[in-house]
Amino acid sequence: VFETVEGVRGEIKIPIVLHLYYNVMLQYGTEKFFEKCQQIGIDGVIIPDLPYEENDDIDTYTEKYGVYKINYISSASDERIKLVAENSKGFLYCVSSREDVDGKEFADRVKKYSDIPLCAGFNITDGEKAKKYAQHFDGVVVSNPIVEAIASGNSDAERLDNLNNKLRDLKAGL
Repeated sequence: VFETVEGVRGEIKIPIVLHLYYNVMLQYGTEKFFEKCQQIGIDGVIIPDLPYEENDDIDTYTEKYGVYKINYISSASDERIKLVAENSKGFLYCVSSREDVDGKEFADRVKKYSDIPLCAGFNITDGEKAKKYAQHFDGVVVSNPIVEAIASGNSDAERLDNLNNKLRDLKAGL
C-alpha cells in the first residue's frame, strides 16, 4: 500500500486517507508507520477497531508526523457525540449503518459540537444510499463495494469495468 501511494501521490492532489486495522499498524511499528505516512504524503488514517478512549496510544505520533486520526462517531448519546466531535481533526466519519437513523437529524446533532467536515460511511453500497447521505453530509465514504467490484473480475479489464460501473452508480446518486 505504501508503494502504491508513493507511486500516485504526485498525481493525486486530494488528501489520501488509509482505512486499516490497528493490528496492521502495531505489526509495522506505530511510530515507524506514522513516519512513513508523513514521508509519502498520507494525510490521515481511519482505524475502525481503535476506540476513541484508546487514541492516546497514537496521539503522540499523529501530532509529531502531522497525520490525522479520523474518528468514528455513531448516533449514540449527545454526550458521546460532543466528546468525540470536539476533539477531532480532519473530518468526522459518521457511521450510517442503522437504517432507522435519519441522516439530517444525525448530521445536525454532530454539527452542534464541531464545524469540521462530516462524512457518512458504512453501509453505503449504491448511488441511492450515497444520495441519501450526501444531502446532509459533506461527503460519503465508500469502501467495501469498491473492493468487491474490483475483486469480482476474472481479468484486469473485467475488474476495471466492474470498478467503473460501481463508480458510475455511486456518482449517479450524487
